[in-house]
Amino acid sequence: TAIEKLSRLARRDELTGLYNRRELEERLANELQRSQRSKRGFAVAIADLDDFKKVNDTYGHDAGDEVLKGLAKVLIGGIRGTDIVGRWGGEEFLFVLPETSQEGARVVLDRIRKRVSEINLSYRDMVIPLTISIGMSYCESKCERDSILKEADLALYEAKHTGKNRVLCHVR
Repeated sequence: TAIEKLSRLARRDELTGLYNRRELEERLANELQRSQRSKRGFAVAIADLDDFKKVNDTYGHDAGDEVLKGLAKVLIGGIRGTDIVGRWGGEEFLFVLPETSQEGARVVLDRIRKRVSEINLSYRDMVIPLTISIGMSYCESKCERDSILKEADLALYEAKHTGKNRVLCHVR
């Protein structure tokens, strides 16, 4: 129905089909509350496509869109049913990994990072090499939304500036 379609559009990124930023904000708020009640930790991670501007400049924006769609499939295929991934903005993606250890989250994220570097995404008979950098923050006890996002973003920044194609965890 039209109402179901509008509801989906309100929660999903139109290009990738992943959750949009509004839905991610809501899911993160829910996870913060759940974690405080259950006293079980969770991870938040921000992934960013390495050198995405170069993809758009070299192959065109249509190719960039295809890359984002292909990447979305890899990201969604690499997480558990209870995990959340969505498009945070541009070529950035946010993960919320509930009820996991810091090491468990790192293993999942590194597996995704590896899969992205192994896919041979082709566009108009051209193979486009891809890598992603991921910054992660782990919440074990009471955490604030802004601080956990800032920590993940700082870890991402460090991953980008120390070689790319890596997963780094913010250390408190």
